[in-house]
Amino acid sequence: MVPGAAQQIAAVCTGHDYTQPGKPSIDWDDPGAKDALVSALVNDATALLAVLSDVKPDESARQALALLALVAGQDVEPAEGSDGTDGRWRIARKVAEDRVVSTVDPDARHTRKSPEARRDGYRAHVAADPDTGIITDEELTKAAGTENSDPAVAERFLAADIATSPDRADDQPDSHAHTPVRRQWYGDSGFPLVTWRHRCAARRFVIFPAQLGGTRREVPRSNA
Repeated sequence: MVPGAAQQIAAVCTGHDYTQPGKPSIDWDDPGAKDALVSALVNDATALLAVLSDVKPDESARQALALLALVAGQDVEPAEGSDGTDGRWRIARKVAEDRVVSTVDPDARHTRKSPEARRDGYRAHVAADPDTGIITDEELTKAAGTENSDPAVAERFLAADIATSPDRADDQPDSHAHTPVRRQWYGDSGFPLVTWRHRCAARRFVIFPAQLGGTRREVPRSNA
């Protein structure tokens, strides 16, 4: 994938025998041994990136080198008493933001449904009509990040949702009954759904949750 990479790995990467599969053979219960291994692996990656810096890679090779740099640096920090220039590293006492968890699927992320149910992968979001159960929208996102949370995706669903109401033309006897209108009100399971549907046939509502005062404002439907 990267021209000359195999030869350079053999020449400059001395912290581990990369021809052997599996985890390095060290005493994993010894913190010093783990820190030494982390330092060796990070230094190997840094050395390899340095010798390959003059290579003119194609797009796939460029992505491979960028992924190596990211994975080598995202989970480490300078060891105690080090400024990062002496080659001593340790596992960082924090989780990197937007952490890459797989080199073969770089868009996968950590996620969890509970403290016990942890997963690596993606998050699927689905919007469905409450009456029919028909799926009206869907989106597959990374499993982490505020922009991929359920509220953020729901906001995008709402922004893209153009409501047509020909099946309710009898309930909305105005000249715009068949005109697409963007939804303007919010509700939740704390309100009687049927009652609100009938009332909203003639009005637009903005419902504020209890945390914001629990009020609602009614705006008469405009025929303009």
